[in-house]
Amino acid sequence: MDEKRKSLKVMQRMERLATNVYKQQVCAFKGNEISDKLQKAYENEKEHAETLKEIIFRQNSAPSLLGIFFGFAGAVAGIITLCLGKILLLKIDIFIECKAVEDYTKFISQIDYDAETLSLLNRIIDDEKRHVSTWNASIKALKK
Repeated sequence: MDEKRKSLKVMQRMERLATNVYKQQVCAFKGNEISDKLQKAYENEKEHAETLKEIIFRQNSAPSLLGIFFGFAGAVAGIITLCLGKILLLKIDIFIECKAVEDYTKFISQIDYDAETLSLLNRIIDDEKRHVSTWNASIKALKK
């Protein structure tokens, strides 16, 4: 399998993981503005996973079956973080998003993607950076 398709499958699995982490975490902040932000992050990550899946299909391939396990792992991780307290939960989310930015940046620097895919990956990086900013601001708000 070529490096482009392989990398897209890795990214799609990671987006599935993040989607399910956020899906589980929404309930930790019921009635709070952060709950709405987590819901939007969930929807954003889900859109990333779906868009990457479409690109994989267009390349005459299919998402990895391992994606099922990544989705499950994300759900478990999301549930576990509920027990750690709100601030630590958000710090873990920041770590996950920073790792995503690092991974996407590495793929972009090493693999020659077509213009459409490169544009998508750069948009995803921007979204992940926005999530980091959102979670940092949420931590500050919780500490007040």
